Amino acid sequence: MLIEKDINQLIKDAESGDVAAQIYLGYHYLYGFNIQRNLNKSYEIFNRLAEEGYTYAADALRNCFDGPGELKDDFETIYGDLREIIAVWDNKELHESQSPIQMLRLLNHAYYNRLLADSFLDGVGVPKNEAQGFALYEYLHEKLDSTEVRYAMCLINGTGTKRDEKKGFACLSKMHEENPRYGLVSYHLAMCHVNGWGTAVDYTKALSMFKKSAKSGYAKANYDLGVMYRSGEGVEVDMEQAIKYYQKGLAAGVGCCATNLGVIYNNGINGVPQDFKLAKETYKRGVHLGDKDSMFNLAMMYYQGSLSDGVPDYDTAVRYLKMAADLGEPDSIYHLGICYLEGIGVEKDPEYATDLIVDAARKGLPGAQEMLKQNNIDWRG
Repeated sequence: MLIEKDINQLIKDAESGDVAAQIYLGYHYLYGFNIQRNLNKSYEIFNRLAEEGYTYAADALRNCFDGPGELKDDFETIYGDLREIIAVWDNKELHESQSPIQMLRLLNHAYYNRLLADSFLDGVGVPKNEAQGFALYEYLHEKLDSTEVRYAMCLINGTGTKRDEKKGFACLSKMHEENPRYGLVSYHLAMCHVNGWGTAVDYTKALSMFKKSAKSGYAKANYDLGVMYRSGEGVEVDMEQAIKYYQKGLAAGVGCCATNLGVIYNNGINGVPQDFKLAKETYKRGVHLGDKDSMFNLAMMYYQGSLSDGVPDYDTAVRYLKMAADLGEPDSIYHLGICYLEGIGVEKDPEYATDLIVDAARKGLPGAQEMLKQNNIDWRG
């Protein structure tokens, strides 16, 4: 049973300019899910979006294709394995005759189980079923003696199972003892110490684990180190260190580092000189990495006239707002709604403006909710 989403609706959404739908459609063509497999169409979609700065599309090109219609050799292997395990799971007659554990034993290979577990957890290739995804990881843990990071995080977050932070933390700790250079494990252990997941809050231990993670090559840890040094969590506030780690993360392709670094330059925080030009350049690097918060913050610089002596550039602001809104960023959706409501940088369109503001409200944005409430518009429907 492959992805159940109506492929015709997906195509319609993609043709209307929905970037997320376009990316999903690219993967549908890539795998042949509910549509005739077409590698050239998949490449065409990802290539176009990559040129527009969307990170996920660039990742798809880098990880899947050597060129138009040409898959990487290792991807062909993964593709074949994924189709094989889905075919086993999709065999209705076999599925009805076997218990869930017996079905798992038919795929008695850690690699296959991980692929299928992730497929269920993410809804890729099969209908999303977090409980079934967790069951596969649990089988790996208990029957094949293979503990995975995602299994531990399912326990910590209560994904597909009852939340058990202590057990999840214990799994991560054991994995770290066995392989202290595994950066992803170090990172999640650091997050446990920051948030008190299965252990006491301990910023000193968190700092140590984030540094281990970053040293092991897990780039996202640089962002969290930047946050700790900027905010003074477990250490003295040190803007030089914060900037250093943000810059390291940004150089490694971590888009959210651009947002925080840009905010420092934009606002002149904790003794760092305000520098609009540097903030703009930093946000632009985030935009190229597909970071929606960088898109929004750059849009606001143009909207407020920060880059031109107080003279707004609404056309450019709207362009960046649309980019971020396409990625679902609530503030951008709301401000884009205001632009359409008041005719700022676009032609007035009150009906579309209301749709946008309602969307932002449903995404939990208080300002949008309050505006609709004041105008007696129900956004909860």
